[in-house]
Amino acid sequence: MFIQYGYEITILCQQPTPIITRLDVHPEVAGRSVETIPFNTSSNTTVEEFRDDYGNRARRLVAPPGPLTLSAQGIISDDGLLDFAPTNLAEIAVQNLAPEVLPFLLASRYCDTDRLSQIAWDMFGNTPRGWARVQAICDYVHNHIRFNYM
Repeated sequence: MFIQYGYEITILCQQPTPIITRLDVHPEVAGRSVETIPFNTSSNTTVEEFRDDYGNRARRLVAPPGPLTLSAQGIISDDGLLDFAPTNLAEIAVQNLAPEVLPFLLASRYCDTDRLSQIAWDMFGNTPRGWARVQAICDYVHNHIRFNYM
């Protein structure tokens, strides 16, 4: 199957504004690109690329005063198969986790964790530990939560 992606984002800055973007296809997937129109800006802004701690391609730029449009698009080939889900995984105590996974436990800036932690425990604390709990949370999010900037 082919998956088409793309964006055209226009922002209006009152003054020069530093911006960091993470708008690219992950490098693990980029090799399956069939067609790509690369990242572009509507001005001659200098753009510096770097990789973040998770391997994502990121870009740093300073948006000039006025409108600035960022855009890219492409098509990726995909086999359409579900990702492998090892359903027999056990829960591991936080103190026994590998150091490289600890950043995934940090609070999200999109979520008031101090207000929602107890709600999460109330909803999912009695589910079986391990993969069953993860799946219950994923199912709830998929069926009940929609993200948007409104």
